[in-house]
Amino acid sequence: MSRRRAGYEYRRVPQEEATSRDTVDGFTAEQFRKPPQKIPWKAIIFSTFLCIIGAVSLVFGILIAIGQIHEKYLDRQLPLFILGSIMFIPGCYHVVVAYRAFMKHPGYSFEDIPEFN
Repeated sequence: MSRRRAGYEYRRVPQEEATSRDTVDGFTAEQFRKPPQKIPWKAIIFSTFLCIIGAVSLVFGILIAIGQIHEKYLDRQLPLFILGSIMFIPGCYHVVVAYRAFMKHPGYSFEDIPEFN
């Protein structure tokens, strides 16, 4: 699609206007400013949910394995271990990243947590 069809209009910036706003090398300071970080609340809540449900599943799997829960549920031990691990590991990882980014530890930011749009 051409720019004329889309309605874009480009205008040339007069030289005196361009030099007053630009630095010597042609870059402006606004180019390098980072926007304020947006906290991905949905991802943090989902990660917390995964961490809690994964921990509960692992605990129940361990209780079945050591015999604290009746032996008729022994066939559910392995699925609880597998699903609990799949949920617990990434959930806790993202909760720790969110906590450290919130506390402003160096090397951690909310950009490391995926957003769900």
